Amino acid sequence: MLCTNDLLALELFQHLPKQRLEWVCDRAQAVNLDNGDILVHEGEPGRGFFILSEGQIGITRQSEGAEIPVGKHDAPAFFGEVQVLTDELVPVTLRALTPCRLHVIRGDDFRELLHECRDFERIVFQTVQRRLEGLTSFIRQREKMAGLGTLAAGLAHELNNPAAAVVRALQDVVPALIELQRMNLVAGQNQIDEAHTQEWLKARDDGYDAIIHGRIDTLSMSAHEDELLDWLEDYGVKEAWKLAEPLASGGIETATLDKLIERWRNNPTEMRDIGVRWLALSFDVMSMITSGLRGAKRISELVGAMKSNSYLEQ
Repeated sequence: MLCTNDLLALELFQHLPKQRLEWVCDRAQAVNLDNGDILVHEGEPGRGFFILSEGQIGITRQSEGAEIPVGKHDAPAFFGEVQVLTDELVPVTLRALTPCRLHVIRGDDFRELLHECRDFERIVFQTVQRRLEGLTSFIRQREKMAGLGTLAAGLAHELNNPAAAVVRALQDVVPALIELQRMNLVAGQNQIDEAHTQEWLKARDDGYDAIIHGRIDTLSMSAHEDELLDWLEDYGVKEAWKLAEPLASGGIETATLDKLIERWRNNPTEMRDIGVRWLALSFDVMSMITSGLRGAKRISELVGAMKSNSYLEQ
């Protein structure tokens, strides 16, 4: 049975006269819960006004299919006043976190107390206000978290392509650079004269400029690539299809290739086509680096936008 000392442990009841306290004790019905027992489920009608004398009650709310902790009631405490006053369904689930001793007062009896004592009424409505503010804050935070989840998913999607571009560039550029270094050593051993070397370097630098500044028309590149492929196959370059695309990306012309390789046509060594391969690989490396830089820049822009958004929503 509820005793007056249980009631006086709460400020709410300290403003009631003794006879009213005894009246409450006579009308209160005992409710005992074991650890894990549900007092009331979310969405159920209210059962009355509860007085928690011993134990701890956990408060949870369903959000996107998950049961989210909202708060708890530690004895001594009271709750249930909102449903008594509004006749609304309970917006949360109440579960015993420890063995609990409670008492419940019918809605009519609670409302009689509320209208009879001004201080009792004031404390109840102050409590209602705090609890509604807490629930509103919880809902607002969940909405923010949901928005953050959507933003994170979108950011991950946006980061995927530029990140993949950077990874591809880093994976392929190292072996390409090693092969270019080998080609340079072979060319150096064959003592190519300075003037001819400058011709190759000019063709390379012009191609670099075209790649970096995007000077090649993508619509005409396919036809130019086919033209270069025919030239490479006629010249007898192995795996010519691998060289046609990078040479086209650098805007190299077949007339330029004819001029550059003229002195090597009858050379039986690797020197016969090493220059063409060197040009194609140089353009390929520059394309990889440019693609990686674009990817890194895009990642930086996305991260900057994310940081800016975080500061604005702080």
